[in-house]
Amino acid sequence: MRIKKKLFVILLCISVLTVFSAAGIPVAAETGTSGTSVSEDSTASDKSVDDTTAITDSVDTPADTPADTPADTSSAKKTSVSTTSIGTGSSSDSKNGSKKANPTLSIIAVPKDNNAKNNLTGVFKVSFSGSWSESGYPATLKKQGYAVKYSLQDSGGKVLKNGISLSDTVYSVKNDKKKYRIVCVATKKGKPTLTYKSALTGIFKFLPAPSTVKVTCPKSNYNVTVKWSKVSDANGYLIYRSKKKKIPASPIKAIAGGNTVKFVDKKMAGGTYYYWVRAVYKGTNTGKTYKTASTASPAKKTTVKEYLRCKIQKIGWHATAKKKGALYKNKTGSAKKGSIKKGAKLVVTKKYPKLIKKQTAKPKRVYVIQIKDGKAIKQGWVKWGVVKKVKGTTSWNKKLKRTVDWPTAVKEAYVKNKSSKTNYLIWTSTYTQKVNIFKKKNGKWKLIKCFNTSTGKYVHPTKMGMKQRIKKHQKKKIRTSPKGNKYYFTHLTFFSSHAFHTISWRLGTRRVVKSMNQHGQPNTLGSVRLSVKNAKWIYYNVPYNTRVLTH
Repeated sequence: MRIKKKLFVILLCISVLTVFSAAGIPVAAETGTSGTSVSEDSTASDKSVDDTTAITDSVDTPADTPADTPADTSSAKKTSVSTTSIGTGSSSDSKNGSKKANPTLSIIAVPKDNNAKNNLTGVFKVSFSGSWSESGYPATLKKQGYAVKYSLQDSGGKVLKNGISLSDTVYSVKNDKKKYRIVCVATKKGKPTLTYKSALTGIFKFLPAPSTVKVTCPKSNYNVTVKWSKVSDANGYLIYRSKKKKIPASPIKAIAGGNTVKFVDKKMAGGTYYYWVRAVYKGTNTGKTYKTASTASPAKKTTVKEYLRCKIQKIGWHATAKKKGALYKNKTGSAKKGSIKKGAKLVVTKKYPKLIKKQTAKPKRVYVIQIKDGKAIKQGWVKWGVVKKVKGTTSWNKKLKRTVDWPTAVKEAYVKNKSSKTNYLIWTSTYTQKVNIFKKKNGKWKLIKCFNTSTGKYVHPTKMGMKQRIKKHQKKKIRTSPKGNKYYFTHLTFFSSHAFHTISWRLGTRRVVKSMNQHGQPNTLGSVRLSVKNAKWIYYNVPYNTRVLTH
């Protein structure tokens, strides 16, 4: 009997439900623990988004999230409140039932400059820009009363730059450890804040500074050599040079290739220099190539000697007109071609007579070329008295108070193809007032000695040429001055009619009568005057038949 009653009740309930359903009477939806209806999409939208992979993040989700389509105000839909965040979830299309992703924010980071010298740590400028997957979405937010602001942030949420523009925001990247994103914040009075975050974008790389930098300059050369240790991943290096301890803005050399770890700075003027080296990295970001430079290596100092930059040359002669004088057509005769004014700058070439044998004898006339603004404007013969003091065009440097010479490499190149019957070769340079002594090593001439000297003056010049040889030695030679005073030289080494010998002494004393000119000027009667020490060296070490070049 009891079973029959239970069966009757069940059948009655089924009948009632069937009638209600046919009549369209609504039934309450299944509720959560709070009593609020939860939509099917809300569960998916509650999942957190990973900062390193997510397209957008959202916080503070409002109940009245703006949508692209007008809201449905039917009583049935009001019973269901969606917790889906704008920009992270999806909404239902009322027309076809399909799901459409809400707009997302993306970021692009492009270096402003591809020149490594401008892309230093802390100075490296990057242009950040952003875009929405639906370009009209910000306008929709504003239309519904939201104020939209953008900022540039790092992965930790630190605001690096506020009030930025999506189109172009320049920021100086200070290191190679950070990632960056653009964050959009939409606010409306009385409503929860909407936050949209782009994905994080790449790391720009900076290399460490090159280590163990060495800067050297041989005393016999004007070339500075810079060496450093190879930097891993380097695509090249930047070399900087300055006469001050502060690194300049631009490098003197950009080296392509990470395996090159040496640079030679050629033909440097004399002085003290500082050098720095930076490593260059070439990478890509957002599909764009860029170059960055490391911090600079510590400054390295070197000193360069003062050397000549001109080619090998022989001495020339010049004078300033002592007084006004006639300009003659010939070395003899009275035919004139104008005159030379007092103070005129002259180049002196030939003389008449050509050979002056006596110590006290002077030329009768000399051939001169008047120079003005570097150009020859007059030339001809003048009497000796017009140009009485003729000086040699030597490499005397007033600032250094000495003659400036060529470097060893230049000298060795000059005598490269010269021959001698011994393993020695002597070259006397009238332009630098130097005696250079070479010795053959492995078939090549190597400079072993360089002596200061004084050669013959204009009236009594040292015999020029390439065919002279050492003939004999003589310990002492006595002469008488025009005033009748006797003096002597020691350690003479003869070539042709002239010799290498010491400064001269008054006979019977140690008083110097004639020394070497300390201002680089020739002042002998044709021989090559040396200090006692240097004249002795030639006397005892250089054999007969050694070639002597005078140029």
